[in-house]
Amino acid sequence: MDSSPAITGVPQPPHLGGGLALLTTLRGLAEELPRGDQRRVVHHLADELERGADLTTALEAALPRLPPVMRTLLPLGLAKGRLGPTMEALWAQARQRGESRFAFWRIVSYPLVLSGLVLTVGLGTMAYIVPMFRKIFVDFDTELPALTLWVVSLSTLVVEH
Repeated sequence: MDSSPAITGVPQPPHLGGGLALLTTLRGLAEELPRGDQRRVVHHLADELERGADLTTALEAALPRLPPVMRTLLPLGLAKGRLGPTMEALWAQARQRGESRFAFWRIVSYPLVLSGLVLTVGLGTMAYIVPMFRKIFVDFDTELPALTLWVVSLSTLVVEH
């Protein structure tokens, strides 16, 4: 981990393999996590590092509150000197999980909205249109097909309940 002092003597954030600063990676990872405790813990870890806390100490303090996969992989990445690639992999995984969640709801929302629309139109037809036709059928006093009688009966059930 490179934490060499800057020209002014202020320690710089450690850098990761791939050229991303650890703080930037932690903040990006936090934004990709779902809202809640996990996001707050990763933000808190980044805040601690930004205040100048030692990486190992800050990570050990945050470990019990981190998601299980991070609890396992971050200490291993730190111990092997591969924290950068580990953080980048976690970030990519969090981003992919968020994209999958969005894609799932996008796929599910269309049938749900369509079903709701069909149900609304169907109930509206049963409650308002079919009763008008029922009156016409009664006025004509003709024998109706079984399907028509079933629809009129269903409409009566919808209107009464």
